[in-house]
Amino acid sequence: MEKIKHKNWTHKNGYLPVSWKPEDYLTVPYTRRDHDHGQTNLGFSTAKANYDLYKENVSVHVPVDGYELPKLFWDICDNFDLKEMVVSLSMYTPGMLLPWHTDDFPTYARNKKVQDKEKIVRIIVFLHDQKPGHQLWIEDKCYFGDSGFYVAWTGTTKHMAANIGEEDRYVLQITGINE
Repeated sequence: MEKIKHKNWTHKNGYLPVSWKPEDYLTVPYTRRDHDHGQTNLGFSTAKANYDLYKENVSVHVPVDGYELPKLFWDICDNFDLKEMVVSLSMYTPGMLLPWHTDDFPTYARNKKVQDKEKIVRIIVFLHDQKPGHQLWIEDKCYFGDSGFYVAWTGTTKHMAANIGEEDRYVLQITGINE
């Protein structure tokens, strides 16, 4: 299979072959990562008013520190022509959201020695069919899709993710460098 490649990744989307089963992401040990205004190195920037409005709902579950994701999630990176890729899982329980924000990539940029954050690409892969209330907005467009759907953006593109539904939302997050 030829790798997916774009000069500008923002709003690029499509479907990948599904090589995972629900138990691959459902059995991962997750921990809640709360975001409070005033914390440093959150990885994203949003208006203080968003913290005041959404309070404890500004949160997401991620794998516990030290948990090594199964190889099958890393293998998904083979579909994309990016350098220095890293992957993570995110679980949003009902009510959780990351309001309108831009990514800062503090740890990734430091570890990968990236000066120009506009070269950083973020890809979200839907791990299951979308359920009512599961949202991913990139700029002025809301994306919907079934298991295997992916969508990308670059650098400081404004976006948000939310679960205003009744079932947990699971996604794979890939970060890489477009050269």
